[in-house]
Amino acid sequence: MRTLAAIVATCLILPTGAEEPKKDARPKDGGWTRVSEAGTFEIEFPGKPTERASRAGTQYSLQMSSPAAALLATAATLPTNVDLTDAKAVKVVFDNAVKSTAESLGAKIVSDKVTTVGDKYPARDVDLETPLFGVYRARWVLTEKGFIQVVVTGPKEFVDGADARRFRESLKITAKE
Repeated sequence: MRTLAAIVATCLILPTGAEEPKKDARPKDGGWTRVSEAGTFEIEFPGKPTERASRAGTQYSLQMSSPAAALLATAATLPTNVDLTDAKAVKVVFDNAVKSTAESLGAKIVSDKVTTVGDKYPARDVDLETPLFGVYRARWVLTEKGFIQVVVTGPKEFVDGADARRFRESLKITAKE
């Protein structure tokens, strides 16, 4: 189980914020773009996200009006299947994700809530206070074969705003177990 927890921790992909700030990434018509990572998830962005291949899978990200305000969704395939009914193993994976992300960002854990997505998949909702991004709000979801990450970063007003809320709530798990 330690190996699986370590693998999940290395799969965590942080938004880079390295792009130049844009006035607003939202299309003038206010349209939303649905993206789908084959066999894992689909989610809606308030504009067209950038797709970037990574070692863990495709990373979809959308830079908003400031360098720290961004939306990110990605999924990593795990090398071994996870028994989602093994509460102890699931807890270890999420605890490791929270700890390693907080340490890598030099962040303070503000909230950490155990939840589920789609009434089946264990999930963890975490808010971190970071010097780099402001608020780093993550929803991590574990499927038998993968680890899904949905992140909103930026000032509290953005992270608590309507676009960030709709983005997070639009997550649908499409994993084929």
